Amino acid sequence: MRRIAPTLTLLLAMAGGAAARDAPIVDTAKAPAVTKLEAEVLEQINGARTNPAAFARLLPSTPGAATEAANELQNRQPAPPLTLDERLAAAARKHAAEQGALGGHSHLGSDGSRPMERMRREGVWSMLTAEEMSLGQATAKGVVIQLIIDEGSRMRAHRSDLMNPLFTLGGVGCAPHTTYRVVCVIDLSGAPMER
Repeated sequence: MRRIAPTLTLLLAMAGGAAARDAPIVDTAKAPAVTKLEAEVLEQINGARTNPAAFARLLPSTPGAATEAANELQNRQPAPPLTLDERLAAAARKHAAEQGALGGHSHLGSDGSRPMERMRREGVWSMLTAEEMSLGQATAKGVVIQLIIDEGSRMRAHRSDLMNPLFTLGGVGCAPHTTYRVVCVIDLSGAPMER
């Protein structure tokens, strides 16, 4: 039996709701459809980035990581919103679908690929990339709160990445998960390099 990472303890406690099977919101000017959940996750991230103090008020008032996160957000400077990048969304969506089908929770793809490699396959070349993953959350608010609290991570890397003003582009992919019901992957990048 595989040991569950400490960050998944909170995920399991917060899990609930139906899988993300929202009707797609289709922007005919852009290729892939974005589900309602995916669009709302990016919207929630941008809310946290542009008004961290207001987002802090959405966090539970429980002792520990939630209180620490709220305190940090209260004192954080706003960051510009992320711009949706369909290529990042495609990379995130493919990884979410794979991890969901496998019942996994790894940033390593089944083919051995790492996040930056998967983003490059979709045409995003940047020296600054990151990937976040949420399990068990069926609402956008739940996804972002989970990653901002970042329970079980001493470095709070998920929060740090989501709030980092050097990240300018983002894409979200959510899929059903065989164990945790829903997985959402958020791929982030800084300014793309010219190729």
